[in-house]
Amino acid sequence: MNQPDSAHSARTTTGHDHAHDHDHEHHAHSHGHTHGHSHAPKDFSRAFALGVLLNGGFVVAEAVYGVLANSMALRAVPQGVDATAVRAYLAGIEGVDEVHDLHIWGMSTTETALTAHLVMPGGYPDDAFRTRMNQALQQKFAIAHATIQIELGEAHAPCALAPQNIV
Repeated sequence: MNQPDSAHSARTTTGHDHAHDHDHEHHAHSHGHTHGHSHAPKDFSRAFALGVLLNGGFVVAEAVYGVLANSMALRAVPQGVDATAVRAYLAGIEGVDEVHDLHIWGMSTTETALTAHLVMPGGYPDDAFRTRMNQALQQKFAIAHATIQIELGEAHAPCALAPQNIV
């Protein structure tokens, strides 16, 4: 059996000659067929791809968090609560001339809160009035936490949060 030129072939572990037809010089190597090439480009590519995937995951998580946080920060009216109907209810209460600075938002996934200013020239009726109003807000609109500011609507002391054309 002829011995192959060591610059162009190598003997496999099974004893067969393995010819190489490369345009570059061979270096000593184990028979993993690395031919002196490093796995660094493949390893770098894999690491880079993993980095891209992880970064993409963080971007998506941050976007989802941003949407949820912004919806709470903007105090959006919770789904299923009709702000127009709430305003109409409050405006329809005996003694209320006007409603302004009305805000309705979710305190959690199950609790809704409300703040509002009611202009009542006759003043605050009594605590029974507050109790009846809070019970009605809970029953009609599932609003469990209501904070109401009563104003007399006096021209010399207008509410800074009231629309200018109303006071």
